[in-house]
Amino acid sequence: MNLQPVNRARQLTGVTDYALRKAIREGKIQVLKWGNRQLVDVDVVCEVLGKRKSPDQYWSAKELSEITGLRTSTIRKMAQEGLLPHEKIGNAYYFDKETILTDIAQRMAQDSQKE
Repeated sequence: MNLQPVNRARQLTGVTDYALRKAIREGKIQVLKWGNRQLVDVDVVCEVLGKRKSPDQYWSAKELSEITGLRTSTIRKMAQEGLLPHEKIGNAYYFDKETILTDIAQRMAQDSQKE
């Protein structure tokens, strides 16, 4: 059991504040109230919400459009159609840098084999 304050647990696991507090509200994660602090078990947070990468390992749709030269609306549409691996948080699309670069490299290899 690794009890930490909510903000520290969020930093350690890389989950968003919204996701962690929502899981607490829904009863998925138990909270221990200690004075005016709320403590959560970091191991449980990882189990329930999964360990995410840090925000600097993701590109927003706007950042990806600047890198690829595609319009932001095109990138969003490709994500909605399942052509680009992504995570959606609220109305925003986020793309894992490593996954996107691998995906682009695979597509380029497929295109060069067709020619």
